[in-house]
Amino acid sequence: ARARANLASYVSDSDYPASALSREEQGTTRFRLTISADGRVSNCTVTGSGGSSTLDNTTCRIMRSRARFTPARDNYGNPTTDTHSGSITWRIQD
Repeated sequence: ARARANLASYVSDSDYPASALSREEQGTTRFRLTISADGRVSNCTVTGSGGSSTLDNTTCRIMRSRARFTPARDNYGNPTTDTHSGSITWRIQD
């Protein structure tokens, strides 16, 4: 499966959870996405926490709702499931 856009482009400063901002939480969340045959994310698993469960959960919520992929194809050319790994770095802007 190929992402239709850079995965980081799905996340904006306005997505930063208020609770994580107030606690000054930052970090990089690493994840693995399961991509269904229709190109949508069917599951997100955190493979490396950035140290904040709030930011980890927000990362997966955003990926499930916004990320879209061109589906992988099997040997017969039919759309099939696949996985894709990535990371999102959360930084508080000055």
